Amino acid sequence: MSNKVNNKEGNTMTTINLGDEVKDVVTGFQGVAIAKCDWLYGCTRITVQPPVGKDGKVPDNYTFDMPSLRIIKRAKVKRASNDTGGSQNDRAALRQNVSR
Repeated sequence: MSNKVNNKEGNTMTTINLGDEVKDVVTGFQGVAIAKCDWLYGCTRITVQPPVGKDGKVPDNYTFDMPSLRIIKRAKVKRASNDTGGSQNDRAALRQNVSR
């Protein structure tokens, strides 16, 4: 599944990457692309996290259909280079936690 969308002219394809700052053309909601979900029948959704508010609170993130998003700034946030997730041996992890 591709993560390409039409640009504002509607004819050139642009790729949205995690970490790009994006804006939803319908609502005006703007923030950083933090997650991508490809659905079985072709719908790709991007979760967008807006910046911390003036009150210091972290606002809720929202998920949009990818074609409604436009890139504001490429790679506003760089992805971590280290592996922070993935599969693990749950039994070994449980044994390790119990023995502490």
